[in-house]
Amino acid sequence: MRRPFLAFPSASAGVGLLLLRLAVGVTTISEAAPFLVGDERSAAIRTSAAAIAVFGATILVGFQTSGAALGLALAGIAWLLFGAMPVNSWLSPLALVLLAADALALMLLGPGALSLDALLFGRREIPIPRSPSHNL
Repeated sequence: MRRPFLAFPSASAGVGLLLLRLAVGVTTISEAAPFLVGDERSAAIRTSAAAIAVFGATILVGFQTSGAALGLALAGIAWLLFGAMPVNSWLSPLALVLLAADALALMLLGPGALSLDALLFGRREIPIPRSPSHNL
């Protein structure tokens, strides 16, 4: 399987990406959570809120970050363009655009070294055995 990122930055860049993932993930989950409960919500709103919460959770832990960030950005842009944003949402349209931009930045930069993606798809050491047939 091809890695989605060339590198998983560590040190201060990795911490910065972790903070960006935390901000995007926590904001997304806290925005979607109120729309998952209550019978007065339509099925479409609950379904989109559930998808957005899943995107936020996967971004939060850094699992399949590119796909989740792209999905989150597209969902946020769709909410904004099609007027599907729930009425009692605390996110302003500008905040929604900034959240989508942060998600796209994560998609382009990658999750960083402090993520599940780095743990699963990060650098590996490949031992190359010496061939006994070559005498140098």
